[in-house]
Amino acid sequence: MQDIKIDIVIPIHNAFYFFENCLHSIFCCDTDLIGKIIVSDDHSTEEGIEEIIKKYNKNDNIILTKPTERSYFSANVNHGFNFVSEKYFIMLSSDTRAISYDWLKVLINEYESDENIGIVAPCYPEYLNPQPVSRYSKDLSFVSPPGWCIKTDLFKEMNGLRSDGKYIHWNSDYEFCERIINRGLKIVQVPTFVCHWGGRSKEFVSQEIWNTRY
Repeated sequence: MQDIKIDIVIPIHNAFYFFENCLHSIFCCDTDLIGKIIVSDDHSTEEGIEEIIKKYNKNDNIILTKPTERSYFSANVNHGFNFVSEKYFIMLSSDTRAISYDWLKVLINEYESDENIGIVAPCYPEYLNPQPVSRYSKDLSFVSPPGWCIKTDLFKEMNGLRSDGKYIHWNSDYEFCERIINRGLKIVQVPTFVCHWGGRSKEFVSQEIWNTRY
């Protein structure tokens, strides 16, 4: 366990207030297992992301990158994944904040316990009213993706998230989970806690993209 590290990919587009809270929460928890924090900025129109990263980049392990063009959620995650090098990575939404001190250790310990696991996720209490409700399930068909922990080799082998057609901004999470299940792998949710705000997507997507949601 002591040699295992995990990279964190944070896809972002605007809403830097949430992003700073997310970074702050990461560094308030146990950071021993973190390799890199990869921030993939999908051409935000707000200013100040460099200052936020500088504030928290004390160990020079935060990477700021940007796709060549506006790419939306799925392709932006895949772009950030190009910089992942550790055994595991977490796909962490920018509007989350970790509230369990040992959340990374819990996720990795669960993954290491069973070679048939495909995704491990935390529980997601409400952002403004974080009353943690413990859940432990090994037989889910889907789990929300704001804090997915996945083996790097597995994500690469599966060619990441689909980012074409209706999968450009939504639906790729359901599709990816379906592929995980079809491979005979498990989707597990464990009792460690990451708050998620959610529900901001419509503000940042065009009507054309919004129309592909379902």
